[in-house]
Order: sequence, then C-alpha cells, then structure tokens
Amino acid sequence: MVFLNTPGADDLIALHQAKDGEETGSSGGILHYGFQLEDKAQLDNAIEQVIAAGGSLKKRGDFRPDLPFAYVRDPGGYEIEL
Repeated sequence: MVFLNTPGADDLIALHQAKDGEETGSSGGILHYGFQLEDKAQLDNAIEQVIAAGGSLKKRGDFRPDLPFAYVRDPGGYEIEL
C-alpha cells in the first residue's frame, strides 16, 4: 500500500494492490476511489446522492469515533470510499 499527497494540499491518493480474486470495477483494475468530505456531517447526504444516481451503499461505520466512513458503489460497479 502506498499513500501519495501533494505539498500544501489535503489531497491523498492511496494505491492498494488487489488480492487474487478480489472484485474490482468494470475496468478490472481499480479496487476503489476515496474522497474525504469537507464536512463529515454531510455523509448521509452524500450516500443519498449516490443512491439517487443509481448507486448503492455497500457498508458504513467509523474508523474511529470522529471519523465516519461509507463505501458505496457507483452505477458502473466502482467502489467509492467516503
């Protein structure tokens, strides 16, 4: 696993190698994308928008008490971490 970020920005790219047999998006090579919301309180709204656009909620929880997360699938089958 590799994390990349740019100087002076809060952008973060995480690269993970998929395990054999692990499901990926329709391209066959991307496991998931991740986006950090500026306002964690908007997580429910973001999930609703994904579902309204034809996607689905895969799972949600908390990495720690102040860091909620959700994994959703877009209509193309890609997993997105919020």
